[in-house]
Amino acid sequence: MFKEENNVYWKNFCKIIEGEFVERKYWHSAQAIASYKSFKIIFDHYTHYTVSGRTSLESNVTRIYCVFQCDEVIELKMEQKTWLNKLISIFNRNRIQTKNNEINSKYLITSKSKNVNSFFNTSISKKIISTAIQQLYIDSKDGIWGNQLENNQFEIATYVDVYEMEYPDLLRIKAFFEEAIDVLLTNYNIKPL
Repeated sequence: MFKEENNVYWKNFCKIIEGEFVERKYWHSAQAIASYKSFKIIFDHYTHYTVSGRTSLESNVTRIYCVFQCDEVIELKMEQKTWLNKLISIFNRNRIQTKNNEINSKYLITSKSKNVNSFFNTSISKKIISTAIQQLYIDSKDGIWGNQLENNQFEIATYVDVYEMEYPDLLRIKAFFEEAIDVLLTNYNIKPL
């Protein structure tokens, strides 16, 4: 779902963050790209299509992600708790608990990676709660958004079920991603592409 306002929206955000603006191409949204320690944090819109019977449904989200390189496998899936994922998680041996009780009560977190608990330091946990992030993924499986990743490439990503978020909300998510990059640099020695 492309709207001309989409370009204006991301151009204005680029001015706020002093970022790079990328024009819309084909069916891809325009993008605002923030640079942080040579990593690129990408903000754009994503349209997800599903078919239910004879009906085609689409939903538009704001997504935020960063692709990086790492020699160690990092996998993390954090999702807001629902009755369904709580039921499914009973059988998941990869569930982890953080040192933050509020995070543990609101989210289901799974990972096969070693030392992933260190990601959830006090500051990261506070930022997750203050930004109201509902899900967070770090993975390499065909790219979280369907873009094939090369060997040793991973994405950290989230999305919000809002087409145009308020800029202060985007800035809080940007601050979270910057701190997440710092933690991943320290704990996993990640590298920008």
